Formats: sequence, structure tokens, C-alpha cells
Amino acid sequence: GCIGCPMYQTGEQNFVPDLIRESSEVMILGQNPGAEEEAAGIPFIGQTGKVMDKDFLPVAGLTRSQVSIGNALRCRWSSSNSLPPIEGTVARDAVRHCNIAHLRIPSSTKLIIATGGYATSALTGYGYQKNHKITHLRGWLLPLMSVTGETLTNYDLDIYTPRVGVGLPPVLATVHVAAVNYDPSLRLPAKVDWQKARRFLKGSWPAQPPNIITEPDEYMFESGCAIDTEWNPESGY
Repeated sequence: GCIGCPMYQTGEQNFVPDLIRESSEVMILGQNPGAEEEAAGIPFIGQTGKVMDKDFLPVAGLTRSQVSIGNALRCRWSSSNSLPPIEGTVARDAVRHCNIAHLRIPSSTKLIIATGGYATSALTGYGYQKNHKITHLRGWLLPLMSVTGETLTNYDLDIYTPRVGVGLPPVLATVHVAAVNYDPSLRLPAKVDWQKARRFLKGSWPAQPPNIITEPDEYMFESGCAIDTEWNPESGY
């Protein structure tokens, strides 16, 4: 399945498949395997995995045995942790190829946590332009869009409120777990993001938008309420 990928090399480097748990409600997607993951053929068992197990999964009310874990790219390109820029053609084509060939989301999945720009772009299409930074996207719930290779061409982030149990699982974007090691200021925002996963599974976040009253009741005027809105005198709307 890797033949045809622009990052395909000799075919001798270790492929690290996603660790799928059929009954898991959460799937976590990272960037690509590290040296320890490449040697063992198991995702997230190195230093990054240890940080996730210790600092972030408990915040989400989860354990490793409850989640599916994988990477946007499932091989260690050039035996290095360095990857080409996510907005480049090579990265975009490689992520699309890896999605189509190897990404499988269990039917039990209710939420996908995308850690870092590569994972977020692989699942949503956001991030392929230079102004799409993970620090701008983190904390958002984004619709799952690009598994079949489709990508977004604009930056139209409307408020997205998924209906639980309907359609594809949403994607919670956050920074890569490894990022907190070299930028400690990201630790607190990352924990806030992972806390949202716990709230999402409990059904307490995101809250559904309130109903908007378009025709004010009489009592609203009797109580001296002022309504601040916009009015188009030509259309009357």
C-alpha cells in the first residue's frame, strides 16, 4: 500500500501500523513514528507516548487501553524526526496517500484527537496553507473531511457543533504532545484541550447554541429591555 507514496524509500524501513481497538470511543492521531516506535512497530511508546500517558490521557479521563492510537504518516521518513513542511506538495501528497492506504477509524469512535499540524491536516484539510497554524486551530472541534483525499481550499471556520451519534466523529485539534517538551508554555493550553475530550464524551461540551428569538414578546418591552441588532431599511429585515 505504500508504493506510490512520495516518501516511499527502499521499503526496508519499519512500517508502524495504527493500534486499533475496535470498542474504543476515542482515536488519537500523531505525526509520525520516532526511533523507538520504528524499532518496535508500535505507535507512541517513546518519550512522547510516555508524556501522553502520564500528563494528558488522565486529564481526558482515559487510559491507553481505551483508545486507538496512530500517526498521520506511518513510517519514519529518512530515519529522522524531521518532516517536510506540511504546506508543501510532498507532505500533502504523502498524507493523502497514507490516509487512503492505511487510515481506518473504528465504528465505535466518537471523537478523534489530532495532536499537531500533520494530524490535523490529515483529518480535516486545515493546515496546508502557511497561515494555518496549529496554535490557531487548537481547541476547536473540526469536521472530519479529508480521509478520502479531499482538502479544504479556504479558512472558513464556522462554529461547528456536532450532533452526537450522527455522522462521522469530529476532530479535536491540539498541539503535538512532544511540543510541550521544548515549549513548556504549551502544557496548560494542551491540558485544557484534553479536558474538552472528557467533557465531550460526557455530553457537556460543546453546548448547543441557544434558540434565537426573532419575534420579541411583549413582556420584553414592558420590562424595559433594549434589543441591539441591525436592520436593513430597504428589505425590512
